Amino acid sequence: MALIKPLKLRSEKVAVKQVRAKENPVVEVILDTKVFHLDQPYSYLVPEALTEAISVGTLVKVPFGRTHTEGVVISRGQQLATAGLKYVDQALSSNSLFTPEQLALFSTVAQRYGVGLWDVVRLASPAFSAAGEKKFKDNETHGVSEQSRKLERRA
Repeated sequence: MALIKPLKLRSEKVAVKQVRAKENPVVEVILDTKVFHLDQPYSYLVPEALTEAISVGTLVKVPFGRTHTEGVVISRGQQLATAGLKYVDQALSSNSLFTPEQLALFSTVAQRYGVGLWDVVRLASPAFSAAGEKKFKDNETHGVSEQSRKLERRA
């Protein structure tokens, strides 16, 4: 007689219901797709929780196909048709890495030399480091508090 094995069910992943941002809920992101002919901006929705953290030039992590990849936000705005858009997973950097003028320059360089825009952005930016970002934040807040103390002494 054969032994009956109990069924093992796969764990089910439940999608978390996200609320999109009220103002400028759509971002255009250039991605590290590693494929030259997919070098175009893709649209994503900004979750309400990340509204303050995401601006033009911010490094973000987004779903792309079956994987999650890094990208840089090149524009943020209002779009009428948002059906089918996926949400941004997270903002990897709390600081904006590039200004809109720099991104326009990168686009011009990419067109001039026939390379992907992501390649130009990657070469123009330093490697991301969470420890470096924390150190930058600490220096920034320390610098602000030091400046305010100097102003108080003068007054």
